[in-house]
Amino acid sequence: LTPPRMIAIAGGFLGVLIILRPGLTVFDPRSLLVLAAAVSFACSVVMVKILTRHDSPLTIIFYMAVIQMPMALIPALFNWVTPEWAHLPWLIVAGITGFSAHFTMAQALKIADASVIQPIDFLRLPLVALLGYVVYDEALDIWVLGGAAVIFCANYYVLRQESRR
Repeated sequence: LTPPRMIAIAGGFLGVLIILRPGLTVFDPRSLLVLAAAVSFACSVVMVKILTRHDSPLTIIFYMAVIQMPMALIPALFNWVTPEWAHLPWLIVAGITGFSAHFTMAQALKIADASVIQPIDFLRLPLVALLGYVVYDEALDIWVLGGAAVIFCANYYVLRQESRR
């Protein structure tokens, strides 16, 4: 873990904190679910990185789907709502983009260190905020823009440093 990578990780995390503003907004217990998801995702990234030493990204994603399907099916049975035909294109898009995200992340982890990949992954938060603004007319406040700027700067810094190596 080189100093530029540590700076990029810290900068990306700082940008996320600026966007989320912990302590400056009313605490919502549901935010603990988001924290649990972040920890789970971090563990998943580490496991995928380990698995890419021996398995292809497609193999990893296949087994992830095989394991996740029954795990998701059990709680889904208690809350099942049959999708309407109008939702089918959106479900297909969600499946394709989800597969693409997992595949490209596994491929990236196969060829690069996680400490390089993760700061770039922090870009997901401002990109989702931008999509929310464009698609759902959600507000972009100064905190989102400031946090996004910090994340972009951290990524730019690490990419510049890595390109010099």
